[in-house]
Amino acid sequence: MAWRIGISQKTSGGESGLQVRNRFIRLLFPLMIATFMFDRLRVRPDTAISVQRLLYVVMFSGIVMLLLIKPRLRIFPFSSELFSLLLFNIALIFSLLFALDFSVSAAAVLSIAQLSLTGVIVGIFLCNFWQARDISLLAKTVGWLTMIGSLTIITDYFGLTNFREWYIPDWPLARQMGILGEPNFAAGKLAIGLPFIVWALERSAASRRFLLITVYTIGLGLSVIAVFLTGSRMGIFMYAVLLLLITVKRRMYLTSPRIAIIIGLLVIALFWLLRGPFGEMLDLTISRMNPVWSAVVAGQELEEMSAFKRLKALEIGVLIFRDYPLFGVGMDGYRLIVGYYNLLLTDTYAHNTYIEILVGTGLLGFIPYIAFLFSVLKRLIIIRQISEINHLYFYFVLSFFMLLIHLFFLSDWSNRYMWNLFLPLSLYLECINVYHRRALWKSQ
Repeated sequence: MAWRIGISQKTSGGESGLQVRNRFIRLLFPLMIATFMFDRLRVRPDTAISVQRLLYVVMFSGIVMLLLIKPRLRIFPFSSELFSLLLFNIALIFSLLFALDFSVSAAAVLSIAQLSLTGVIVGIFLCNFWQARDISLLAKTVGWLTMIGSLTIITDYFGLTNFREWYIPDWPLARQMGILGEPNFAAGKLAIGLPFIVWALERSAASRRFLLITVYTIGLGLSVIAVFLTGSRMGIFMYAVLLLLITVKRRMYLTSPRIAIIIGLLVIALFWLLRGPFGEMLDLTISRMNPVWSAVVAGQELEEMSAFKRLKALEIGVLIFRDYPLFGVGMDGYRLIVGYYNLLLTDTYAHNTYIEILVGTGLLGFIPYIAFLFSVLKRLIIIRQISEINHLYFYFVLSFFMLLIHLFFLSDWSNRYMWNLFLPLSLYLECINVYHRRALWKSQ
C-alpha cells in the first residue's frame, strides 16, 4: 500500500522567504551529485585533489553549517545499513594490523572513513530539509548529467571539443571519454544514469509533452552511441542488461502505439548512425568484443591481452584470499602483493572492487560490506511505498544494480555514487519510513 509523506514547513498566503530559502537548500544535494562529472579531473596535474572533491567540500561545508544552526535536529535510528557500515569501517581499521604497507592501507582506510562519514551527514541533512518528492529532482539531475556526459563524448569524437586532454594529454587510443574521464569509468557512469533517462522519457510520454519527449529521446540515443564510443565491453554489457530488464519489466507499456513509434524511430536512427558516422568506432568495439564472445560461447582460449589480464587478476585475487582469508593484506594491498603471484600483473589493480575488499580485509571486512550493499538495496525498495514517487522505484533499483555491476568490473571502492548518492539516499528513506510509522502510531 502506498503512502504519502513529506517533511516541510508550510504557511498560508503564498511562499514566504523561508520557503524560498528551503527550496534553494533542497537543491544542494542534486548540485553535489552534479559534481560527479568531474570526480576524475584533478585541480592540477601534480595533485591528487579532484575538481569534484573541491566543489563537494564547499557544498558539504554549507550542509554542516545548516545542520549546526538548525534548532531541532531530526536523527534517523541506528539502521541495518549503519550497523553494517560501522562493522565494515571497524574491519578496515583492524586490517591495518596485517597490512603489507601501513601507509598505503591507512590512506585507503581514511578515504573510506571520510566517505562514510560524509554520506551519513548528508543523510541527516536530507532527513531534516528534504521532502519525498525531491527524489524526483534527484532522478532528473542524474538523467541530465548522463545526457550531458554522453554529448561531450560525441563532440570529442568529432573533434568539436577535446575534454580528454583535461585528463590524459595526447591520449593515443580511439576510445572516447568526454568530460567523464577514463573510458571504462565513463561507461559505468552512463549505465548508472541511463535508467533515469528512460524514466524521464516514460513520464514525458505519459503526459504528452512533445518537447520533452523529443529531448529525452535524443538523450537516450546519445547515451547509447556514447557507450559504443567508449569502446568499453563492460559498458556495452551493462547497457544490454539494462535494456533487457527494462523491456521485461515494462513490456506492456512498451507495446503502446506512442512508445512503439518512439522506439522504432530511435532504433532506425541508431542503426543509421552506428553504421554511418560512427561506423569506424563500432567496428573497433566489435573487434574488442569478439575475443571475449568467442571465449564465452565457443570455449576458445582468451587471447586478447586486456581481457586476459583482467581474468587472470580475478583468479589471482581468489588465490590471495585463500592465503589470507580472515584479515587480508590491508586495504589497497592487492596491487602490492599481486606481483608475487604473477609478474605480468605487478603493481596492477584487481579490476574488481569485491576482490579488492576481499583481499584487503578478508572475510572480516567483506561480509559487512556485502551486508551494507544489501541493506542499501533493501532501503531503495521503500520508494515503491511512497505515492508521490513510487514510479521511480524500479529505476533507482536498476541504477543501483548497474553500480553493483560496475564495481564487479573495476577497482572503485571509493565510488562517489555509492558513498555520496546511494548511502545518504538510503538513510533518508529510512528516516521517511520511521516518520511514517510514528505518524501511524500517533493517529491510533
